[in-house]
Amino acid sequence: MKTSKSLAIVTICALSAFTIPFAAMNLRQANAYYPKKDCDRFAVGTYLITLSGASSARELLTLTQDGNFFASDSSQAGISGTPGVVGQPFGNLQGRWKCTGNREITITAVNFGFPTGTLSASVVRDDYHITFDSTTQVVQGTLIFRSFPLNANPLNRNNDSSVKSFRATFTGQRVNAD
Repeated sequence: MKTSKSLAIVTICALSAFTIPFAAMNLRQANAYYPKKDCDRFAVGTYLITLSGASSARELLTLTQDGNFFASDSSQAGISGTPGVVGQPFGNLQGRWKCTGNREITITAVNFGFPTGTLSASVVRDDYHITFDSTTQVVQGTLIFRSFPLNANPLNRNNDSSVKSFRATFTGQRVNAD
């Protein structure tokens, strides 16, 4: 009886010695995947923003906990009477976001410009820089929009083949459930 009890204790200790380090390694991996939990706390959510500049439009921006970004824009059908890329219809934006500082993030997003009678199809890169005010839940920032030929790589930061570009500023607020 003493032998089986001792064997059970040794077995439990051996299993614990092997499983605890593996569990600790997995915890470190999870922390490496979400290194800035504070950023998740203030950034994750959906925001309604108003652009000013070359395009006065409204956008819904969604930032997910795993770093994905999705947006839709009120001017996706194109702005009638506006020449050039601003008047071109385009699709939803998708991309990634990351923390870059204290209550600041950057977003890189891509979408497609649809062909019109005067404009060819294009691929568009949007670069956002956003700051957050935790007290008022107001966001503000800048957006740089670059349109490229459809076969260009908009993710190559050294790509200077953009057809059109513009810069806009924006302000907005978090969408909260009542």
